[in-house]
Amino acid sequence: MNVFPLPLPDLCPFPYPNVDQISNSSRSSAFETGIDVRDVFNGSPACVFCGVNSPLEHAHIVPRVERNTWSELKDRGWVPHRAKDVVKEPRNGILLCRNCHGHFDELRIFVRYLPEAAKFVFINFDNIPHQPYVTLHQKAIGLQPADFHAPMACLFLIHECRVRGHYPFRQNPTLPQDIQWAQWITIDGNGNIQRGGQLPQAPPSQAPPSPAPEEGADSDGPESEGTDDSGGAGREGGMMELTLDQNTIEQIVRASRAQPSWKACMVEGSSWEGSAEENIAKYKATIGF
Repeated sequence: MNVFPLPLPDLCPFPYPNVDQISNSSRSSAFETGIDVRDVFNGSPACVFCGVNSPLEHAHIVPRVERNTWSELKDRGWVPHRAKDVVKEPRNGILLCRNCHGHFDELRIFVRYLPEAAKFVFINFDNIPHQPYVTLHQKAIGLQPADFHAPMACLFLIHECRVRGHYPFRQNPTLPQDIQWAQWITIDGNGNIQRGGQLPQAPPSQAPPSPAPEEGADSDGPESEGTDDSGGAGREGGMMELTLDQNTIEQIVRASRAQPSWKACMVEGSSWEGSAEENIAKYKATIGF
């Protein structure tokens, strides 16, 4: 498995397409339906980042024009070979409000899946100084890994790679060891995410995050003490440093393959034209029984 060196080289292994190539005029019903069924809280669709109910848009993690990238991800085993194409696969998408969608596509924010916490965590990498992004930083968002249509965790690594390449001299962000849910999220008795909290609001006395060092400036921040089983987060001083290295990539890809959504994707893409016995054997082989 290849490693993405940081800072990223000029020829990024997953270059981001020109935004002018991305058209919003055509939609895939399979893509939208899968997301609309999944990203619903208390019976209402909402942005999985900030919890806002409108206006909402369907966002691709790997952009829809990147069929070659999608094929390479399948070849590398990052995406099930039976997955739908990059446009139609709902596990390549999330429901976002218009503002969050814009910041996501502008490479200012990213999402990291933490296998040990089983949570998707929001990172305000560009230090956007206004709400809701100040209080969303380092918080778990409205995605449940156990959902059969949950986004494939490793796809967010592709987006993170591009965000980091957009700001090549930024230090690694840090995370608290106990990841809290975003303020708008509550958890019901069955462990399901609900929209029962408050939309993120910073206290009046809270200052925006300190700006990141200027590009080219020397960094005297703490160096990582290595990686552990925390999805590439080295622990120091009660905080985890969010690194992106070979260990991180391998852990998250393994976690992605273990998600129910991976196995469900394999089952959906299979043909069931054989006998009952043949289909049972095929199902067991597909999901790894």
